[in-house]
This record gives sequence, structure tokens and C-alpha cells, in this order.
Amino acid sequence: MRTIVHPLIAVVSIALCGTPFSRSCAADIPAGLARTAECLKTNEHLTIGYFGGSLTAGSGASNAEKTSWRAMTTEWFKKRFPGARIEAINGSIGGTGSDLGVYRVGVDLLDRKPDLVFVEFAVNDSGAAKGKIDAVTPAMEGIVRQIWRSNPLADIVFVYTGMQAFEEYYSKDIKPPSVVLHQKLADYYHIPSVNIGEALWKRIKSGEATWEQLLPDKVHPRDPGYAIYAEAMAKFLDGLNWNTASKTPAALPVKLSANTVEYGRFVDAWSVDAPGWTREEMPVSLRAHRIASNQPKTELHFKFSGDAIGVFWLSADDSGNVEWSVDGSPFQSRASWSFYGGKAGRGYSAMFKNPLYGGGLPLGNHVLTLRVAEQTHPKSTGNWVRIAAFLVNDIPAPAAAGK
Repeated sequence: MRTIVHPLIAVVSIALCGTPFSRSCAADIPAGLARTAECLKTNEHLTIGYFGGSLTAGSGASNAEKTSWRAMTTEWFKKRFPGARIEAINGSIGGTGSDLGVYRVGVDLLDRKPDLVFVEFAVNDSGAAKGKIDAVTPAMEGIVRQIWRSNPLADIVFVYTGMQAFEEYYSKDIKPPSVVLHQKLADYYHIPSVNIGEALWKRIKSGEATWEQLLPDKVHPRDPGYAIYAEAMAKFLDGLNWNTASKTPAALPVKLSANTVEYGRFVDAWSVDAPGWTREEMPVSLRAHRIASNQPKTELHFKFSGDAIGVFWLSADDSGNVEWSVDGSPFQSRASWSFYGGKAGRGYSAMFKNPLYGGGLPLGNHVLTLRVAEQTHPKSTGNWVRIAAFLVNDIPAPAAAGK
């Protein structure tokens, strides 16, 4: 099964023949697409993986499965290769960045064995970026390494969408901070990257359209905006030579960031022993299960290993606060209610994680204690805490000396 995501507008980073990551010496095939060409040529079967936030999911489109750039790119492949079986995986969740993606990439994408993965988090990572590589790199690098650890032959492409706030950078001929940080990883791993957001900005700069026409809320395109994204992708794909390709498994170099979340994973809340919590089967943001309680002081104890812990929960108008502690440390409080929540069951999910992101805990076994707080956010109408999953970074323990 193969997965592909977007037509590319401009290849920023291409592996050179002879490097550890080169998978093609054909002049017209970017290294990151050699596997895709091989699949289409030999198996006539491609699974396309889309992994990102709301701009990949298609928020703002009249029909996300038809008029988003994701859907139109899948359609490009079906028309270009009519004899091939093209499958698409939508592993995108709106309002989330790579910091959550690095924990969910396994269950939301890799379990379905994609051959080509397009990763899009530049917009949702922009708040964390601001020039601090440690705020973004550990998660994006973790996504890359998990993909290649799962399938060394998989193709990866970074996709940079845009928003109106990026205009201040492009108008000065510089890249937004999150794009700069993502591109550092793309360069390091020789991953092709595509800036379709800049293509949309150039269309606006030329006077052909306005931000209001294309991105009425300054972030999410209407159909005309998505059409520009898809057009830029298709232009790139149309220029490739799909008749020639070779493949070489990707080798993993030394990590760029010491705090990279390389073994992040989701733990289904139903797998946790949680007396006093009710099991609910109400799908939320790709999750089918959750546990819930609105009774203050109701606790749960979750044993985990690794150096990071987080919780993926539902944010709604009746969401309450939680108090949490790791290994008996002083309790901290966090609100599961947020401005972006809505009516209970609306489906917007949020998460919290240990403040010392991706490497804040000593490597080893730990226990998270979490309880429903008596106090709640002033704007919340209840104390409900609804947990879909726990996030852990299961770093393997070092091998004993002599073994």
C-alpha cells in the first residue's frame, strides 16, 4: 500500500547521489519521490499519506474530500496513472502541530504502511517556532525518524502551507520562522520540500486575488485558495519524469536535536486501569475511545517508561481542570477547557505535556497521577475531563555493558 500527499511547487531540498539518503540518481526524479515512482512503475499501487493540521484536513473547503488540495492531489495521481490503484490516508487533525503529531504518527499514519508521506505543520508550528529550534525540531525530527524506522523505503516530503501572518516575512523576501526550522531538517535529511503557501502569497501580491477572497479567516482557504495550492503541486508533479527510478533504504544519521521524540506513541485510554472513570465510545479527532469523569478528586494512575508524558483530551464548554503529578512531585494544575473548545462532543481535542518537552524526565519507569480538580476555568460550565489517549516517548533502555 502506498500513500502520497501533495503536488509540489518548488523542490527546495534534493538528495545528491552517493549520500546516505539518496534514493535516485535520475535527474528528473527528486530523491524523496523515487520510491513513489518505483511503486507506480512496478506495482501500480500507491498509498498516499497526508499528515498535518487543518490545512491538510481541508478546513474551509466546501467539500474536504473533493476541493481541498489534499483531495485534488490524490485526484491528480488517479488521472495521471489510471491503471494504478491509488489510496489515500488522511492523518490530519485541525488545530494541532508537530508536537502532537510526533506521538500520533504511528497510530494515525504508519500502521497503514504508507509509501509516500507529506508532512505539513508549518502553520501550526509557527507559534512555537520564533527562532527557537528546540521548540520545533524535536517533534518534526521525531516524525521523520519514526517514518523511516517503520519503513526505510518510504518517501517523505515537507509541505509548507501559509496564512496571512506570513506576509510580513515573504514581503521582506525571508521565510517564516517555522518554515526556516523545518527546512533545516529537510536539508539535514535531504528531504524534498514544497512551499505552496508562498505560491498563494505570490498570487495575492500580483493583484490576482485578495486575502479576503482566498483566506477569509486569514488561515483556512476557501476553494479558490485550495485550488492555488493544488495547482502549484500539480505543476511540480507534471514536470517529473515518472518513467525512471531507483530505490535505496534511508539510513538514519545522528539526531540533529538531543531531545528528539523518536519513540513517541499514543496509548489508548481504554487500555488504562482507571476505576471511577466512565468508558465512552464517541469518536473525537481520529480517536474512537475515551474515559471521562466530572467528579472532583477522582484519580487515575498511569505507569509509563521513557522521558516524556502527555494527555490527549477533549476540550469542550463543560471541560474542567486537572491536577497532575509525576513520581510524587508537587501537583500542577491545567485546564482542559480552552477557547477553541465548543459544545461537549463537538470534537475539538487538545493536549498537555510535561513542561520539559521531549526529554524532561529521567529515562526510566514513572507514574503519572492525574485527578479531576474541584476548581474549573471561569468560562467552563462543568468539571468534565475526557481523555482519549496518553502520550509517551518510550526510549529503549541502553544495552548493558558487554551485551
